[in-house]
Amino acid sequence: MLSSPRLGINSPVGLIPFIGILPALCTLFAIVVLALSGPVSTDTLLLVLGSAMGLVAILVIVLLVSMGRLLRRERFLSPA
Repeated sequence: MLSSPRLGINSPVGLIPFIGILPALCTLFAIVVLALSGPVSTDTLLLVLGSAMGLVAILVIVLLVSMGRLLRRERFLSPA
């Protein structure tokens, strides 16, 4: 699972920190590719950053909506 510890990663949650950094790294990569392809306008940068923010917002909303299904109660806990 993604939350289990991995060998060589000094973190109690395993690979989750890398997944949290992924949207920022993808956005940075897209901006670097645009900058290397030629002169970049402010409108293009705002479009890339706005798209990245929109995708992250959609992902957060989807996770919040499905949180009840994804985070089920433990079977061994008493209902009281």
